[in-house]
Amino acid sequence: MPARSRILFAESGTEKMMSIDRTLKKYGELTASELVNLTHSQNSPWTETPKGMLSQIELETIKEYHQFEQI
Repeated sequence: MPARSRILFAESGTEKMMSIDRTLKKYGELTASELVNLTHSQNSPWTETPKGMLSQIELETIKEYHQFEQI
């Protein structure tokens, strides 16, 4: 697993890997459609961001939306 070891040796790598593992444990069994429904739910950052080919959701918007979420 070369990618996993690169993450582990990066700055804050252990915390990043633990976060990835928790996320996969919680959401890893969902289908693509279920993930889309979850991330595109009403009033989510996705629905509050202007649409377009080059549209991006601001990192602060994502952090604010998920600040109380528990994984």
